[in-house]
Amino acid sequence: MKTLALITTALLISVSSFAKISDPSVELIDTDYKNILKFKVKRDLVGATIKLVYSNGDVVTKEELVKKKMIIDFCDSRDGEYTVVIQKGDYMKEIEVKKDMNQGVQYGK
Repeated sequence: MKTLALITTALLISVSSFAKISDPSVELIDTDYKNILKFKVKRDLVGATIKLVYSNGDVVTKEELVKKKMIIDFCDSRDGEYTVVIQKGDYMKEIEVKKDMNQGVQYGK
């Protein structure tokens, strides 16, 4: 009976650890286009909410991440500072982005 309880406990612990987002990461990908922000996430973050927020707090766009890679095109966006917020469950990552007409999209590498 003790063995069964130990096995059940171990099984519950391992299943609950798989339910969490395991060390999610966001990788920014360099591109030749100056008005493009491209990034890749781990599979655990597929389904996350992506928000693009202007420096004054206005939400420019809000979408669901349906694949591991995403491109945000700043071509028609006004110059200024933006925050890309990636959120799923308790996980949240913010990427600070600056868009300048001459230099394009700049972000901390």
